Amino acid sequence: MASTEEEAFSLFSSLRHDRLLLQSPENTTASGSTTPCPFYLLEYHRDRMVRAARHFEWPEAITASLEDLNGFRRACEEAVGTQTCPLRVRIVLSPEGKLSATAGPIPPVPVTTLFPSALPNPSSLSSPPLWKIHIDTIPTPASPFTSHKTTFRDHYDAARLRTGITSLTDTTEVVLWNEDGVMMEGSMTSVYFWRDGGWVTPSLESGGNNGTTRRWLLEKGMVVEAVVRKESIEAGEVMLISNGVRGIWVGIVVG
Repeated sequence: MASTEEEAFSLFSSLRHDRLLLQSPENTTASGSTTPCPFYLLEYHRDRMVRAARHFEWPEAITASLEDLNGFRRACEEAVGTQTCPLRVRIVLSPEGKLSATAGPIPPVPVTTLFPSALPNPSSLSSPPLWKIHIDTIPTPASPFTSHKTTFRDHYDAARLRTGITSLTDTTEVVLWNEDGVMMEGSMTSVYFWRDGGWVTPSLESGGNNGTTRRWLLEKGMVVEAVVRKESIEAGEVMLISNGVRGIWVGIVVG
């Protein structure tokens, strides 16, 4: 039986607003455009939300400014207002098609963290990664709530609690795996593993979300999709993780 949270969920996406992005030719308003945009991969966030609205068959949500990228951008701009510091913008879409956004300050990062020209070889790192990555202790069943980004996040919250992650500021992540022992994604990130001389990310068939930065890396050919099994992961191995607020960064598996 579905819980109250499952029955009453909304869609959401979190993205970065940063005036530094106006200097990046990669971060344009939309595909085929040359206009710089201060919102990190704005079109990709809109696309992901549209796909989720279609999956859940929310017709009002599909047409609520989402097919029009300008409407999606206006909601983000209203949340940002006159603020000029880097911001995390959280945009939420209800089943009835109500679009809302909030914004809060986040630390600065270099543009190379958002749009690297290449990904590092783990053997080239000069110092151990600061981020610690745990592999969850029990499986999480793949479902529409792992494949799409929604406000129903009990499974992610439970994984974080099992690992002892108590704050969004913790430099720790936990990676979820499905009932077949196949890796899916992090509680707040897409994940990448070094295999056979290159970076791979779990295929969407495993049940994980199609993250925005993940999509960019795939399109650039910096990563490829692959099945990554839980038993193949070793403590001490270097991983990459990414999301639409912080970009791409390095972590190390600690268990």
